[in-house]
Amino acid sequence: FSARVDGFVAQLDRLPDRTVLVGHGIWFGLLFWKLLGFTADDSPGMRAFRRFQSGLPMPNCAVYDSTDRTAGTAGIFGPVKAPCG
Repeated sequence: FSARVDGFVAQLDRLPDRTVLVGHGIWFGLLFWKLLGFTADDSPGMRAFRRFQSGLPMPNCAVYDSTDRTAGTAGIFGPVKAPCG
C-alpha cells in the first residue's frame, strides 16, 4: 500500500494541471502524510500516520485543493467543497 503511494508521488510532476483524482480516504491520508515529509515504514511511523489519518476530515465526496497558493509552495487545502449526500 505504501509502495503504491510512493509510486504515485514519483509521478506527480507528470500530471497535467487541474487533474482530478478520485480515491479512498486512507489512500489520500497516506498521500498527504508523505507529502508532508513523514513516513509510515515501521511500527512507530504507522501508528503516527494512523493518528494523523483518523483526525482528517474525509467525508464521502470530499473535495481537496492541492494547487500552489504561493510561488514555490504547494499544500493540501480542504476540504473545500461540502460532501455529497
